Amino acid sequence: MKKSILSILLFAAFSVFLISSAAQASMGVNILYSETDLGSGSWQYDLLFQNTSASDDTHPYLQKVALDFEYANVTMLNMPANWTSYTYTGTAPIGVPVATDYLEMYSDMKSADVAAGSYLGGFRFTTDYRAGTIAYVATFSNHAELGENFADVAGSATPTPIPAAFWLLGSGLAGLAGLRRRIG
Repeated sequence: MKKSILSILLFAAFSVFLISSAAQASMGVNILYSETDLGSGSWQYDLLFQNTSASDDTHPYLQKVALDFEYANVTMLNMPANWTSYTYTGTAPIGVPVATDYLEMYSDMKSADVAAGSYLGGFRFTTDYRAGTIAYVATFSNHAELGENFADVAGSATPTPIPAAFWLLGSGLAGLAGLRRRIG
């Protein structure tokens, strides 16, 4: 009985591994973000970029993300090291409101790009309206020796309750640990 349950668990784990490997077979990005109502029509956004590309992809490095939303006053509050924000009207310095409908965040150097299978957080800004679903274009690079070669992926992101996802994952892992104790 113990061997059959263990075999089922191993098969399930192997299946999840195969599915996750297949899901990373092409260039892609997940943009997770939370939105917080600050009151008086202001909303705060905290973003996390996850590069879901495979390391052997033609363009495995996430170099830039451009967000499209309604015309709004956007104030950058935080950026990761070696990343810069830009709007149609120019650079969006930290703490200075900029009226725009386009916000681009890009790495300043190759070492700051998000490698395949990695993620980067620390992007925070406010707007004067609730964005909801945000359209984006993610740009990937291959870090070619002789000039850059880029490719784009378009999509849309919706708010994700990141803390709830963390607790769900944690409770699932705790359940598996409990099941392992029962089997062993």
